[in-house]
Amino acid sequence: MGDPVGATLTCGVLTPRISDINCVTFGSVDWLTQSRTIDGTQWNVYTTYGRSPGTQVLVDPQTLSTDAVLNDLADPIEAATTVTAQCLSISSTR
Repeated sequence: MGDPVGATLTCGVLTPRISDINCVTFGSVDWLTQSRTIDGTQWNVYTTYGRSPGTQVLVDPQTLSTDAVLNDLADPIEAATTVTAQCLSISSTR
């Protein structure tokens, strides 16, 4: 693990069937986007939408480029998961 840690990936997370959280797409993978403060550090939190099993990645934007992380993860996540739904717009999912 690097020091400081720039990203943390968790597989097998629960994902919502319907959400009004902002959604972005990298490659063919849709991500719900949020931010969270953990131990004083602001993290960008991305959770796959419409994928089984679900994946979540926390990115420290001060350490890593979020776009680079999500682009790098797009192909492996596409290959390892099944599509169950898609974002209908950039600002909401149904």
